[in-house]
Order: sequence, then structure tokens, then C-alpha cells
Amino acid sequence: SNNSSLPQQIYDSFNSLILYHFLPAGYPHTVSPTYSQFALYCFFANCAGSAAMVLSTQSLLLAVGVGSATAAPASAAFNWIMKDGIGQLGGVLFASRLGRASGSAASNVDNDPKRWRMASSLCMDASTLLEISSPLFPGYFLPIASIANVGKNIGFLSASASRASIHQSISCSNNLGDVTAKSGSQSIAASLVGTAIGIGLSQVVLDGTNVLDVTMGFVVLSVIHQGCTYRSLRSVELQTLNRHRLHLVLDDFVRRCSDGNHS
Repeated sequence: SNNSSLPQQIYDSFNSLILYHFLPAGYPHTVSPTYSQFALYCFFANCAGSAAMVLSTQSLLLAVGVGSATAAPASAAFNWIMKDGIGQLGGVLFASRLGRASGSAASNVDNDPKRWRMASSLCMDASTLLEISSPLFPGYFLPIASIANVGKNIGFLSASASRASIHQSISCSNNLGDVTAKSGSQSIAASLVGTAIGIGLSQVVLDGTNVLDVTMGFVVLSVIHQGCTYRSLRSVELQTLNRHRLHLVLDDFVRRCSDGNHS
């Protein structure tokens, strides 16, 4: 009997020491049935995204002249600070537009969070690819890195704006705060794993100074990132109707009524 209870003891220990910190209280009864699928795909997507960011950061450092004997440290530091500042300013302008563009797509984040979450993922990967290409044009580091940073900030803000509606749909016991907090813990864990994967790829598999090698590695990671993001969103059943979903419901209702009348 001791042998038969050993797997249960291992599971209980794992649950109390590990899962307790990453899953909402009362799991699985306090979340939707598809929560585990959503969280798992999000974890893989975040791992791939973080690994890609390691490659892009390595490319940016190469483009700005880190490690080069001819590079001026002060100039490199200034360009790095400038691209971060411009990126953050672009994010602030986008956020202000997001809240004030009444009647446009920008005001419909809560109505269509899946579309915005997918768009943010695409925006992040496009910006990462732009950063990876920066060593090809070292003389244009600041404009390239700044545009990429603006794109990353827009992608981050879009994901943040759509997160509340998605988390609301998968929380079932008035526990939105707990679901959001545990999602943050899962993202941090995925970021650590992804960073380790990115470092391993750049040091072992890829030649960090070869843009083609880095780009090929990024393409693989981007496919994983986009695919897992899409699959995670497919597992979310939204609790509200927007114009498109209402049209589909009404269209199905009218078709069923028409079929019933004909019969």
C-alpha cells in the first residue's frame, strides 16, 4: 500500500510546492474547463517569445557596436537610451489613441479581445524581426531600433488591454484577480525558461554574428509563438457578444427557424 500511495504522495508534493504558486485557488473548479489548455499554450508561446527576444537583443548589441574596438561607448549608450525613450513615447501615444478613438477599431478591444491579442503577437514578432535585421544596417541603428521598440510597446499594450476580457472569460468564481496574478506568475516562469532556451540557441546552435542563422532560428521560434498563441485563444470561450458573434448567432437562429418551417 505504501508503494501504491507513492505516486499520489509525489503528486501532492508537486502540487503543494509548485502548482500552488502557478494555478488559481480552487483549481480546477474555479476556472473554465479549458483553462489548462489555455495556460499550457500560453506558456509555450511565452517561452518562444522570450527566446526570440534573446536573439533580437544580441543582434541589437551587435548593431550598436558592443564588442567592437572602434565603437564609442558613449555613442552606443546614447543610441540605446534614445531607442528605448522613443519606443516608450510611441506606446504612450498609442495608448492615448486607444482610449479616445470612439467608433473605431481601437475602441473595441473589449469587444474583440482575441483579435487584438493575436494582432499584438504578430506586432511583437514583426518588431523582433526588425531588430534582428539591424546588424545589416549599423548606420541606421537608431531609426530601426526605435521603430521596432515602438512596435514592441504597441504589441505589449495591446496584449495588456485584451488580457482582462480573456481572463474574465476563463474565471468562474469571481476570481479575476487571482487568475490574472497566476497568469503573471506563469508568464515569469515561461520568460525564464525562454531566456535559457534563447541563450542556448545563441551559444550552441546559432552563430550570433550571422544574421541569416539568427533569422532562421527566429522563424522557428515565431512559428511556435504564433501557433501556440492561436491555439490558446481557440480554447477561450468569450462570454459576451460583439457585432460579428451576434451576426453568427442570429444567422444560425434564422437558419434553424427556416429549416423548422420547411419541415
